[in-house]
Amino acid sequence: MMWKGLLPRPANPEGGLGNGGEVKAASSAPGLDVDTAIGQLVRRMPSEADQSVSFVLVVRDEPGSVEAAGRAPQRILDLLGMALYAVDGNGGVRQLFGRV
Repeated sequence: MMWKGLLPRPANPEGGLGNGGEVKAASSAPGLDVDTAIGQLVRRMPSEADQSVSFVLVVRDEPGSVEAAGRAPQRILDLLGMALYAVDGNGGVRQLFGRV
């Protein structure tokens, strides 16, 4: 499972775009999917900095997906303001790194 994209933030008094998110199915190539998802998120980012927008990449909480997400350079994800999360089979969520 991979989650990426752009969704409205529930309570956004600044009127910005909100949080990023989209769902994909389980993958047999998590490294390639993480790279693709980050690229797709970058294309959805506004051309000007907007602190009211957050982008997140959520992967399945299993070793292959978490390892693939962890290979993304944290310095780049920080520059993009992107956070990484993992979701387990029971719906439990944990933040891997990045801003909320």
